[in-house]
Amino acid sequence: MEYLQLKNTLQTFDTHLPDGYKTQVNIGSNVFMQARVRKMDSILVDVGKNVFLDMSIPEAERYCDTRVKILTKQSDVLREESVKKRAQIKMALIAISERTKLIQQDESK
Repeated sequence: MEYLQLKNTLQTFDTHLPDGYKTQVNIGSNVFMQARVRKMDSILVDVGKNVFLDMSIPEAERYCDTRVKILTKQSDVLREESVKKRAQIKMALIAISERTKLIQQDESK
């Protein structure tokens, strides 16, 4: 989700804010000051474990696309495993139910 937000933000910067933008920057102790970003040819991207890499806008977009593909594949694998586990649980519950019915029938005889 964060990678999609980053990609959308990068595209917005590229199309709507080519000359930069104004923002507020935390300078410590929750004290903010106004700043102007003029040069938008590169950004810092968090690649994990609080490690940041300096990337150009196209590089950052490609990185986002790659991470989204990887995460999508991983979520698909987890989804398939989840479906298998649910089916196994359902079969176990059916078996327990059948066994309980058999025990109740034997007791009633």
